[in-house]
Amino acid sequence: MTKTIRVAEDVYRILLSKKRRGESFSETVRRLTAKGRETQSGLFGVLADLPEKDFQRFREAALNVDKPLSEEFGWKRRARK
Repeated sequence: MTKTIRVAEDVYRILLSKKRRGESFSETVRRLTAKGRETQSGLFGVLADLPEKDFQRFREAALNVDKPLSEEFGWKRRARK
């Protein structure tokens, strides 16, 4: 069963910008309003539409999150006098 709803033009544009390729508006609304989407499993696919270059930057940052800043930035410790 389907229902027709009316939304303001600005709301339609927002939904359209959040809609993924091949996804219906119903699926978009369901995804955006699903309970538990802030859980880890609810985040699955959140980076799917990210351009490859941006994804690789994100991936590199995530993999180095526990690297010491001195190593990350190439800082060398000064010898104490």
